[in-house]
Amino acid sequence: MSIGQEICKILCDRIGNGAIRNRLPSQAELMEEFHVSSGTVKLALERLKQQRVIYGVRGKGTFVVPTLRTGRKTRKNTVFVRLAVELLRHPFYIAFLTALDKLLAKEGLSLEFKVQPMQNLAGSVVIFLESRLSEGERLQIERDPDSLQLIAVNFNLPGHASVMCGNEQGGYAVTEELYKREHRKIGIIAKDLSVKGCFFEERLNGCFRFAEGHPDLKIAVADMEEQKTEEGVNNIEDALSLLYGKLPGLTAIFAFTDIFAMDILYRTKRPGAVVGYGNSAFCNFQHPALASVDEQPELLAEKTAELILRFRKGERPEGKHIVPSVLISRASLEIQP
Repeated sequence: MSIGQEICKILCDRIGNGAIRNRLPSQAELMEEFHVSSGTVKLALERLKQQRVIYGVRGKGTFVVPTLRTGRKTRKNTVFVRLAVELLRHPFYIAFLTALDKLLAKEGLSLEFKVQPMQNLAGSVVIFLESRLSEGERLQIERDPDSLQLIAVNFNLPGHASVMCGNEQGGYAVTEELYKREHRKIGIIAKDLSVKGCFFEERLNGCFRFAEGHPDLKIAVADMEEQKTEEGVNNIEDALSLLYGKLPGLTAIFAFTDIFAMDILYRTKRPGAVVGYGNSAFCNFQHPALASVDEQPELLAEKTAELILRFRKGERPEGKHIVPSVLISRASLEIQP
């Protein structure tokens, strides 16, 4: 355990036993007490903010979240979100969690983030964000599935409710639109296809599902991996070279992330239509503006909130609930080969 994690644990213990009830010691006081730098203290406090244990007020200091301070926060009015810390920096999940928090607040409910495995899932509504189950959590789910109130977001949890973006539909919609625009040779820059069942694989399945009914359409795929392998590449130039080698004369590129698509627009001179995925905030600021697929985080939040309220009514929703993805047409679709 790092010194930052130790500071987090100590502060959490003090909050839990009432030693800290309102305002936390200043950063200078914590630096002196723990004999660490200001950077270490800031990282520890930021981690607690992400877990919604504390919050900051500019010019006044850092304070314990009221529901923790007063003891009014209970399993009955709290929805737990099990996730990895890095997802709190993901624009899509920031939008999703912000929208979900607002919807639940209207019902007197609050979110609490859990970045560590939960020891007891019983009696709580728990959202698993992507596939973030520990071995202990998996065993709990297998041992007592019928009594648990679980919602999986963007992955499938058999026997429980899953809310998922329409990745296969998104892949299908882009391929269909490119075909309507007379593209018959399409290159796809995918990602992490070695991870079976992931949403990138679902996007690719959507592309091939459309292609099955259109034999004149040719598709070539380059798989972006962190490490270059025989089957995958790890930079855009290599990916494009691979695609043009597989499919000479291709006229459109469908990239499975907006970052990949932006790289194509800015770092290469190859012509042809370009489509990204994610509808990031910067899409409109590209030249030309980047066409992309919007996964609609607000609708994902609405469906998730709906399932949570059904649990509170004593129901037990199950199965997959798909939120549609929407292709946002912009100028990059108009680039001529």
